[in-house]
Amino acid sequence: MGQDDEKRASSFWGSASIYQIFPDRFAIGQGVTAEDKYREGRYPYPEQSIARWTDAPYRNPKGGHQHRFWGGDLPGITEKLDEIHALGCDTLYLTPIFQAITNHKYDTVDYFKIDPAFGTIDDFRELCAEVHKRGMRLILDGVFNHASRQCLWLSEGRDEFFYPLGNGEYRCWENIPHLVEINLENPAAQEVLFYGKNSVLKYWLREGADGWRIDCAHDLGPRLLESISHAMRAEFPDALLVGEVWNYPAGWKNTGMDGIMNYTFQSVVYDFLRGILSAGRTGAFLADM
Repeated sequence: MGQDDEKRASSFWGSASIYQIFPDRFAIGQGVTAEDKYREGRYPYPEQSIARWTDAPYRNPKGGHQHRFWGGDLPGITEKLDEIHALGCDTLYLTPIFQAITNHKYDTVDYFKIDPAFGTIDDFRELCAEVHKRGMRLILDGVFNHASRQCLWLSEGRDEFFYPLGNGEYRCWENIPHLVEINLENPAAQEVLFYGKNSVLKYWLREGADGWRIDCAHDLGPRLLESISHAMRAEFPDALLVGEVWNYPAGWKNTGMDGIMNYTFQSVVYDFLRGILSAGRTGAFLADM
């Protein structure tokens, strides 16, 4: 561990207790309901539908469950901050909050706009202000590997941001038809997402966020992640950068990220608790990490 690593490990982030929130299912604020929002046009896409807050989620094999909304929003999170803080948590990690079609928002339409179902830019600023007032931090989820088939860049004809296949088709991430893969080797795409003065990465940090969790970091690769880290910390040296990586963490140590979403660790612990792995095997797996 280098001096910079030691310094960051001893900073706020070294002992942070993080509370993850899936905004649509967490809390509705300002005394409104999903029905109220639907009437206001805040679920504008034809495939979107609403549920009662007491309805149980279900999984539809055709994916329809992704377009069902319970109404949670940013004001709802703001109203619950004292409860979260009382649990001993000092950091919020929000799954994606930018304009998208699904309830999980991993299919971004507009990277510079809060999804209307979740609120407005003023709601976001208020949430950040209230978070910081309590000495807490807020982390956003950046989905930079792929975007919605209805992404604004496609409607603007920015084909260079993607991988055109001809006949209006594009390369899709994991062959999921509504998730169009972004060409992260394209300098213009890199400028808009990461490096430009008003890039997505920097814009939301300026608006009050304290860090990013990078979705599909394993697909971005170590070299790009290191470059992103340098670009971010040149202006925001204390911002957190965590990556979604599905394999062993050791190879990602020199990417400039503060850590990874260690799903391998999670799987090992689950299997131990379920009696699938012995204590010895569990210890061996953890030692390899």
